Amino acid sequence: MNHMRPIITIDEPPDWPQPPIEIYATEAIEPEPEPEKPGPVDPIQSLRAKLFDAGFKPIPLYSWNHPGTSPGKRPLGSGWQIEARQPTPFCVTHNAVPHALNTGILCDGLRGLDIDVDDAEIAGRVKALAIETFGDAPLRYRANSPRVTLVYRAAAGEPEKKSITGSFGKVEILGKGQQFAAFGRHHTGAELQWQRSLTEWPRDTLPAITETAVAAFLSAAATIIGADAPKATPDHQTEHAPSQFGPSADPLDIAAALAAIPNLTRDWDHWCRVGLATFAASGGSPEGFAAWAAWSSRCEAHDIAACRAAWAGYEKNPPDDIGVGTLIFLAKEARPGWTKPTEAAPSAGAALPDLVDHPGDLPATERAAMRRIEAVAVDLRLFDRGGDLIRLVAPPDKPIRFHPVTHHTITGLVHSVCRPVRLKENPKTKEIDVIPVTFPRRGAESMAESSEWKLPILDGVACAPLLHETGSIRTTNGYDPATRLWCENMPDVAVSPRPSRQDAATALRVIRTAFATFPFKDSARVTAFDADLVDLDQPPGNAESAFLHGLMTAICKPSLWLTPGLIVNAPQQSGAGSGKGLLISAICQIAYGAPPVSITAGHSADELEKRIVTSLMTASNAIFLDNANGLALTSSTLENVITERPAAARVFNTTGMKTLNSTAFVALTGNGLTVSEDMARRILICEIDAKMEDPESREFPDGRDGFLNGIRDRRGELLAAVLTVWRWGRQNEASLTRGKPFGSFETWSKWIRDPLLTLGCPDPVLAIAAAKARDPKRRQTAELFEAWWAAHDRLPMMAKDLCDEVKAILDPHNRGRQTIIAALTAKVDTRAAGYVLTKQEAPGAWGKATYRLEKTTVQS
Repeated sequence: MNHMRPIITIDEPPDWPQPPIEIYATEAIEPEPEPEKPGPVDPIQSLRAKLFDAGFKPIPLYSWNHPGTSPGKRPLGSGWQIEARQPTPFCVTHNAVPHALNTGILCDGLRGLDIDVDDAEIAGRVKALAIETFGDAPLRYRANSPRVTLVYRAAAGEPEKKSITGSFGKVEILGKGQQFAAFGRHHTGAELQWQRSLTEWPRDTLPAITETAVAAFLSAAATIIGADAPKATPDHQTEHAPSQFGPSADPLDIAAALAAIPNLTRDWDHWCRVGLATFAASGGSPEGFAAWAAWSSRCEAHDIAACRAAWAGYEKNPPDDIGVGTLIFLAKEARPGWTKPTEAAPSAGAALPDLVDHPGDLPATERAAMRRIEAVAVDLRLFDRGGDLIRLVAPPDKPIRFHPVTHHTITGLVHSVCRPVRLKENPKTKEIDVIPVTFPRRGAESMAESSEWKLPILDGVACAPLLHETGSIRTTNGYDPATRLWCENMPDVAVSPRPSRQDAATALRVIRTAFATFPFKDSARVTAFDADLVDLDQPPGNAESAFLHGLMTAICKPSLWLTPGLIVNAPQQSGAGSGKGLLISAICQIAYGAPPVSITAGHSADELEKRIVTSLMTASNAIFLDNANGLALTSSTLENVITERPAAARVFNTTGMKTLNSTAFVALTGNGLTVSEDMARRILICEIDAKMEDPESREFPDGRDGFLNGIRDRRGELLAAVLTVWRWGRQNEASLTRGKPFGSFETWSKWIRDPLLTLGCPDPVLAIAAAKARDPKRRQTAELFEAWWAAHDRLPMMAKDLCDEVKAILDPHNRGRQTIIAALTAKVDTRAAGYVLTKQEAPGAWGKATYRLEKTTVQS
């Protein structure tokens, strides 16, 4: 069982052999000078690291004034493509070579639209055509030239370069193996500038363009720059015959087929295939586009701009070998037995009621549509979550996700529950004709933003059995109004109705056996079958105890109002590959039947907060912050959601606040990770240490995937073992060993901590004091108070009279008296190291405030 996962971070360069010197050699053979030793901050390396984190492949380019050929845009070394495709390129983790300060981007999977035209009017027309065809995109320019580059993403695969050349210049669509200069200076000395930097526009959010749209664009651009048209492709526009849906067919069948086809991952080939089929099936009608856009919105990777750009490409080069058959095949593949609604027999009850669209009273039409949707909201998995309209998406063997409802989603929902129609008088017969129509876009937009919805409230998702304080266990799937949870993937568990203490102890040993190969830091170890294992005949150590508490917490989380989070930490210098992430994945596999979706800390505290809020809004079962290496972690958002329900958080780039009634289990991993400030009292800490230089080099017969597969196969057994311990604890609460009081988590203590204590596990709450002691801010405060006491005892002191040692701690950069006073004010009433700092306000208008340190009777 391999518990090692290679971890590659910017802070720890991967341990692969260094590239040969030829990769960083000039074309004149002699080797380049060695890069300078890293300084405090290298802005070029920092830029390349941000680009890499945004999903791009950065490349070092020779500086604009380098004496060689193509200065400013020639890549450094002959192996630049190989190096850029590495898991972590060299330029991301090392300071820039002094004569290669420009930065390029490898175009594998990208489409860099390079407009090399010097006539400003012609270049502007080509640029406008590009934006009209493909949508808005990051645009690079320089002040001394009309030449520009727009950056798009290939809709599928890694297409190669295409170009046209005319009398006014050249237009290139860069592709696999090419690169473009993104940052630095042009060889004329002009700075390369962006209307919006690539570091603010992650690769996955770039507009995706198809090769059909590329061909259409180049054909149109050729006439602008005086170029020969690219090789013509057959024009199927006149002979194109839509499939059996037909342009005038009821769009309900298209919408129903799309509703059955999954769209859960960033699979661009699948996205384009469905788009082409929808275009052909609907004859390119607005109804077809609305249905496909609503389907696309179910995956956050496909935005409306990308849909419009792709649809425009389909209009210029309509498909002739794909259509309704593809949609029907994909719908039936996803849902065996699926049939088109229009073919269902009326007696089967499949006919949808008509919804009359009143052109003169759109609000009435909206209200009628809302009532129809509300009646079947649970079946549609449509809920109110913190005031937001969301829809649940539940892919097989993957975590459930919450997707926001857009007006495109509303259009699809309306057509799934009714048939919008308009009543029109036939001028010949004078009878009223019922004409099917597409639900009005204005109505859908208004409904998406309406506060008049009466939908079931959803607090979260439970993939573990719902538990009651009496010891009862429920495993029903679907919406549970009592708890306001959606229950999914509930396993069958067999738990004794009245487990004994021996049953609980046996169940605990089953759990410990499944995880005996993990290197819990302070566990007693034995060697068996050539493997280093936890000695199960000895009680768990602090680290293993924290893990056991974390596992029970994850399972009980949907049924508990507040629970602490869990950190799995390893040594900073030799912790990579110890199995931290694997341990969290195994916990979630047992609790929720699927591994968690991980997020990383990013480059700043604000970025971390943004990622946490986004994850809390969209994720369901677990928030997993992975590889927070070397951090003294503090997060006001995590602190809030762990100890408050509901909690409020600001959505970045907006002025609004979101209500977070989170039921998510909070898990974090890192090497050398510590918790700071108030986070320390909200987190259980599991320390693992393989006690070797390269933990990832350990060999296990089943491998990482084999271990997780084994956990998945044993989910029912392991879940039953945990619930046996829990039920025994609930039925015997009066006789359990009580642990140290744990504020905010009293119910958690009774349900989880006290039963495990009674079975011989150490109290993880006691380890919080050690975590606080490792907090660098607490250590600095303790150092300050100890130095103060040694110099001044309990004497009242003005700021100016403090000794130099105390002043140096308060003001390490020697900024002055105001900095010292501000630091003192911030620490008034702070308790640390057995002391508390108090303040006596200044007597009178001209007096000075004094500060005094006092010893406390209880240290916290």
